[in-house]
Parts: sequence; structure tokens; C-alpha cells
Amino acid sequence: MIVYRIQHIESGLGPFWHMPQNNEVRHYLFSQEGPAKIPTPHQDMANLYGSKFLLGGDVFCGFTSHQQLRHAFNRRVRKVLKKYGFRIFKLDVEVIAVGEYQCVFRRSNPCIEEIKNDGVV
Repeated sequence: MIVYRIQHIESGLGPFWHMPQNNEVRHYLFSQEGPAKIPTPHQDMANLYGSKFLLGGDVFCGFTSHQQLRHAFNRRVRKVLKKYGFRIFKLDVEVIAVGEYQCVFRRSNPCIEEIKNDGVV
């Protein structure tokens, strides 16, 4: 399945896991306009899947559409993340669980492509 994900260009980790993390990144991640406004994967999918997955290792979070990603990470947040080395990638992966706001997947294949024209300068 194709999923969209924001991850650091060097570590391949998402903005909540990549370290060291800049204070500006932390501010936007946990602000009212940041992705903290949506439920965590466990909250989002608990009714459907319970606790059948653990994040970390080869299990990651992503989105089933570019639009879903843009809802979680608005333009302002994406611009700050881009400034600190994060990019949007489109991946072909084995999806474990799909919730209302995001999905959880195993990274079984490499990135297909970086999404370069995301409306962020």
C-alpha cells in the first residue's frame, strides 16, 4: 500500500522520534496547530486493533493520503520541519493498521519518492 510520511532526510525517523530535536520543531509539534491535535496511533486505532502493534523498530506511522498528512501537519508546521531536514516521502509498505487519522506500517520497501512540491517554499 502507498503511504505518505514525514521523516528526516538523514535518520529516516519521524519528527517525534528524530533526535536531537530543535526547540522550534518541538514547539510546532505540540502546538494547537501541530500534529499533537490528532490522536496518537494507539488512541486512533484502539477500537479496531487494541494494542497489537508497538511503534519503533520497523513499525512506523504514516498517512493513507497526502491530504491526510497535510491535515495533521499544516503548511506552517511543514515549513518548520523542512527547515530542519524533514521531508515528505511516498512509500510502498506493508500496512498493519489503518485508523481515522493515520496508519501504522512495516517499512518493508525503500522510499519510492520524495514529494517535492508540497506548497511549502
